[in-house]
Amino acid sequence: MAIFKNYYFHNLTQRYILAFGSILTDIEIQRQDESGNVLSHIKVPVVFSNKEKWAQRALDDAEHTRQEAITLPRIAFQLTDISYDSNRKLARNETLQLLRTHSNKMDNMVYTPVPYQLTFNVDIMTKTQSEMYQIIEQIIPAFVPDIVIKVKALDNVEFDMPVSLGGIMVSDTYDGPFEQRRQITGNMNFTVKTYYFAPINKREIILDIKVPVYEMVNDDLAQSVLHETWNYKAEDYPELKKKKENRND
Repeated sequence: MAIFKNYYFHNLTQRYILAFGSILTDIEIQRQDESGNVLSHIKVPVVFSNKEKWAQRALDDAEHTRQEAITLPRIAFQLTDISYDSNRKLARNETLQLLRTHSNKMDNMVYTPVPYQLTFNVDIMTKTQSEMYQIIEQIIPAFVPDIVIKVKALDNVEFDMPVSLGGIMVSDTYDGPFEQRRQITGNMNFTVKTYYFAPINKREIILDIKVPVYEMVNDDLAQSVLHETWNYKAEDYPELKKKKENRND
């Protein structure tokens, strides 16, 4: 049995991944000669992947005799955990209005979202320590202790998504044997506070109405007598019926 009656998919996880990846873009490094003259500017590529495969490529082919499959520096990130955030628990069974179709008609609605935390692991690999420090110093000053990204979760529903930086670890295999390729890597952990929404409930426009009108006798409700019945049918309001059909489509 399905948890919800009908299929739905807001594609929220993908949106949150793209929003998080946006903070890692546009990072550049400079390569300099021994005199400090700038030789080149390099924009660091960002990929949604773990580091094992592209790190192993550099280790297995230390002489780079095979066709080039990876260039350094490089940043890779991956989603490692999705967990419920009880500290931001919201009241249940409350609703949000959204998807307004007409100024004088009821909106569609969705129940209040559920707060969750996404954990991202970011791996950095560079050729030199200088490149590693350049990348790190272009990231960490922004987190005091977090940064906020505005995310559009649903139509007409936006919220501020805080991103906080956890631990930072840098590894340098400079003390290994000479035949082993030196590997300089960095690792960062980030926590992203998000929301997940239930299905959108479409509020139907009520067109068929039957209203009985009673007349009380001697101010006694138990002795009330049916006086007349008012009937309103969709056929009597073709314009509203057409709007309802278009909305359901």
